[in-house]
Amino acid sequence: MSLRASQRVVRKISTDEYQKTKQKAAIRKRIETHREIMLAIISALQEGTNKKTDIVKLVNERIGTGKNKIRSVLKEFTGEKVDDAKFLL
Repeated sequence: MSLRASQRVVRKISTDEYQKTKQKAAIRKRIETHREIMLAIISALQEGTNKKTDIVKLVNERIGTGKNKIRSVLKEFTGEKVDDAKFLL
């Protein structure tokens, strides 16, 4: 057993804390899965492109990902309405 492994501390956590940790891990995994698309979307936003249609077109031209895939990532991370925005905006 390595020194690092023997120094780990185990502590009991609440169900709520467990659920939050699990949710954060799932979000990180989804973000990593769509990293290239998300970086291209963020770049488009930073350049002033703000209409979803224009973002989809620009990202498609830049990285060659299908428009439907780009739309699904936009929907997943921003939602249909401004009130649903979660990650990007």
